[in-house]
Amino acid sequence: MRYGVVMTLLVIGLATNPASAQIDPGPNGLGVYFDQDATVVMAEIGAEEYVTGYLIVTNPTEAGSMMWWQCAVCMDNGYPLVMTVHGFNVLSGGMPFSPCAGFAVSDGPPIGGITILAEMDFLLQEAGIANITVVSLEESEELLGGMFYSTSPGYQDPVFPFHPSSGSESLPVARINGEPPVAEVDVTWGSVKALYRD
Repeated sequence: MRYGVVMTLLVIGLATNPASAQIDPGPNGLGVYFDQDATVVMAEIGAEEYVTGYLIVTNPTEAGSMMWWQCAVCMDNGYPLVMTVHGFNVLSGGMPFSPCAGFAVSDGPPIGGITILAEMDFLLQEAGIANITVVSLEESEELLGGMFYSTSPGYQDPVFPFHPSSGSESLPVARINGEPPVAEVDVTWGSVKALYRD
């Protein structure tokens, strides 16, 4: 009987708020969220409509300020339009209507448990699903490639890698329409059984 009650509560919880959950509570998680508390990872809009999202780091391991951070945000059915960047934006995006917006930013925000790096408007190009990913910035003559931050002044070591909140650069961290994304994590059968032990 106890298992039935637990499962019923789980199902009710999932049904009432399917798009609210921090995907990955691990350190230096980087994701896109549709709220400033890093809980909402799915939004519903129509074609040629915008939704505001936030590029957020959760549970950063270092203290101080992000003196340098870099990454890219990509969307497969539309365009991420950068509105506000917290820090001095050295590089952002490129063409206004590009499927990816690249960031290489100095003098970034103070680090907290939830640190907002940028505010973006996501424009859905065609009706349907749009997947949003965070990926490494491509290497260029001026910049190292990668997805990381530093608390040292300027473009210096040590650097601390961001980890996509989905667990992989190839998996969406947020989605417009469709089912909310989930993290790619290793779960053992033993860890599942442990939830139901007396």
